[in-house]
Amino acid sequence: MASEVREMTDGLRQQVPAAAPKGAYGVWPTDKDGNTIGYSAEALPNPALPEAVDIYFGILPGHIPPQDQSDLQASVSQVLNVAKKLYLPENAQPLPAFRLVYTRLFRIAQLGLEGDAAPAIAKAGLDRLTQDLIDAEGGRVKNLHLAQLGARAAWLAAIFAAVYLLLCASAGNLLLRAIGVDAQTARSFMMLWVGCFGGVWMSYAIRTTTFTLRDLVITDADRLQPLVRLIFAGLLTMALGLVLTLGWADLKLGQISLAAFIKNPTEGLLFGLFCGVSELLLPGMVSQRASDVLSKLR
Repeated sequence: MASEVREMTDGLRQQVPAAAPKGAYGVWPTDKDGNTIGYSAEALPNPALPEAVDIYFGILPGHIPPQDQSDLQASVSQVLNVAKKLYLPENAQPLPAFRLVYTRLFRIAQLGLEGDAAPAIAKAGLDRLTQDLIDAEGGRVKNLHLAQLGARAAWLAAIFAAVYLLLCASAGNLLLRAIGVDAQTARSFMMLWVGCFGGVWMSYAIRTTTFTLRDLVITDADRLQPLVRLIFAGLLTMALGLVLTLGWADLKLGQISLAAFIKNPTEGLLFGLFCGVSELLLPGMVSQRASDVLSKLR
């Protein structure tokens, strides 16, 4: 492979007129294992080959890439990685859309990195391709994630709603009294969880109104899976509810203390909904309350 790459870069270098401003790179299609495809002294690189799924960027001997070419190479690689995650299923044939994106990316790389390079023009073409990719896939990605998150939220909410109904029955009240737990408080906490799950689902829909390239493959910055996110947000909401219930801290909405949710399951549902919608703020809020409590123990 190393000798093949050296031969390839030497061949590319010979194709560039000595008097012309040269790009610092040699660009060639590669397969999934990183092997160059279709290389020969006479052949030109062909991104339309079915096995071409990656791009080799070789720095030509004696060249140091200028900043604009280096930035363009990194940006092309970023867009290609996103396209592979969207259109290149593992152990399967690439989806038809992949070949179109890959071919455009390859030609953009050639324009901006090889021969009489024009990185500024190539960057404009890459920006257009990136926006086309976002326009084509943004809605599908968002709705798919909302469906997955909503399905798990509904499943978890149904469990806690069933427990709530059980606690409303006489048998549930007897059980709670036996372990020293107030039935009304327990019911409010069940509704707190239900509201939180609905709020987390709403939170993603609200905050992802403008997509970036990164959003197509990473749904959230913390990289939590939907089920983990729901449980994590629920635990934080319950922790905040316990802090309020025990009187370790107090939060007020106007003149009304949020601790009053324990007396009314409907208020618990609404409080949980607000906590879920504000899920990204919950870790900092709970951490701050815990620090406030522990600081008083010194």
